[in-house]
Amino acid sequence: MGNLPGNALKPFCSSNSCIISGVSSHAMPDNNATSIDSTVRRIAGNIREKETLRKKASEHLRRAKDTTRIKEIGLGDKTVVDESLCVRVPASELTAKVVGVDGGLLFKSYNGIDLIITRAVGVYFCYVKGKLESYEYEPAMNPPIEVIPIIDSISESEFLALAGLHRALKEARTAIESAKRFRPEFLIMHGPLAPHPSSKPDSESAVLPVYNELIRAYKELYSECEKLGITLLGVVEDSRSGKFLELLGPMLGGDFADNGGLKMKDTVLLHDGLECGERTFTFKSMSGITPVGRDLGEWSGRFYSFYEKVVEFDRPVRIDFISARDENVSEKAGRIASIILSLGGFNRAYCIPTVIIEADSKAKLDAESLDWIYSMIYDQLGASCPMTMRLRRGERPF
Repeated sequence: MGNLPGNALKPFCSSNSCIISGVSSHAMPDNNATSIDSTVRRIAGNIREKETLRKKASEHLRRAKDTTRIKEIGLGDKTVVDESLCVRVPASELTAKVVGVDGGLLFKSYNGIDLIITRAVGVYFCYVKGKLESYEYEPAMNPPIEVIPIIDSISESEFLALAGLHRALKEARTAIESAKRFRPEFLIMHGPLAPHPSSKPDSESAVLPVYNELIRAYKELYSECEKLGITLLGVVEDSRSGKFLELLGPMLGGDFADNGGLKMKDTVLLHDGLECGERTFTFKSMSGITPVGRDLGEWSGRFYSFYEKVVEFDRPVRIDFISARDENVSEKAGRIASIILSLGGFNRAYCIPTVIIEADSKAKLDAESLDWIYSMIYDQLGASCPMTMRLRRGERPF
């Protein structure tokens, strides 16, 4: 059988046929085509119902944000900061020293070995009156690749978890070195500032030592930033957190008081609930009773978050940050929001800060890097070593 053309695997519809995953509806038995059509219609119907609820909640939020006033409302172990549901972010001419940190990751399983490769970079930008005056990189513009071989037998789920932990660990260590070297006013991580609250491995897991190492690295990063007076924050592009919606439901009241109408992604609800240049109230975003929260100790009570719509045609992003013990959290959130607005407002359709875009471009890895490392190992051991054989599912002769 010949190879399918590259576009044969892309969804394509016309008035006469529909191709899904490379299979034309004309090639299917009628009952299969009918079943798929019914499934697609049902999915579309469910989305329409959810969209109706989303629009209703967004309209409710837009009305409520002009009249509702809140201040230090305690809701169980969660605290809401700010006096309003939404806060206008003032634009300012950027004069600041900023570092952005991001990492790259590739991983693949072979017959007797798993390979992880990762790297991370810190990008330093110095802005004066809105202009980029100078820039540097930590450790280099083209950061070295770290190769992590897993020769011991672990489960596939552990391997996936291990890959993510190694990337986060590389980023945390790079952030620590960047903080020491550049001493910026703001250090921005691409993503959250801690592992997911439920991500701690079991006590018997092979992943646990790396997780513990990551927790130590995060604590060192927090301490280093506090010691040097650096504002540490994370920009989360595609947030899936439920904490904000849990807090917002009772504030909106009515049909949303029990959060029944807000069971959707946070940034989906806020897509048109926030106006450009506006942020939500700030809220405490980590609980000390979760496994990760307990491991982070007193730091877990100092995590705060808010959402900000930076540009007109992009979705809001979640901003996570850590407060100092005696700091005015609302004022700090305002300073951070202003910096994010200045760094991310250059493109009306994409809001990620420029320093993070640069870090992402320098840390990114391509698949050829992994193949190159595998080939070098294979050349050392030869074709007779079963450990380096590719997985059977990638070597089918048909």
